[in-house]
Amino acid sequence: MDRAIHLPPTPGFAPRRLEEGEFSPDLVKGGADGGAFVTVQDMTRFWKALFSHQLLDAASTSLLLTPHVTVNDRGGSYGYGLWIQHHASGNVYKYHVMGYDPGVSFHSGYYPEIDTISVICSNQSDGAFDMMKQIEIQIGERLE
Repeated sequence: MDRAIHLPPTPGFAPRRLEEGEFSPDLVKGGADGGAFVTVQDMTRFWKALFSHQLLDAASTSLLLTPHVTVNDRGGSYGYGLWIQHHASGNVYKYHVMGYDPGVSFHSGYYPEIDTISVICSNQSDGAFDMMKQIEIQIGERLE
């Protein structure tokens, strides 16, 4: 079954999973430009599955995680579908994804040197970024 979520029309109420065959006119599915709603548990499973090659084989995972575009002179780059931040030494500091809209924000990252996953979902436009900054102060080098 597709893991579609029905979002109620009023913000602040919890979404519910659709039953098999149920249709909702306001069905939400993510697209290439975003629009997806995720849970902390789903993103944690995503990172674990990605790095254990349950989503892609080793060669495809490596290609996804390879920097393809340099985005700044502070070690930031972009792979296929995710951001990559490097230490000044060149080692990968984190792989991360994020999303922001008015009233909601999301940031999730995997820190390979310490084998740590961070997932932050917020009901504030900049809440996830601010929390991510505080987490990175606690775990060490912050490069953004």
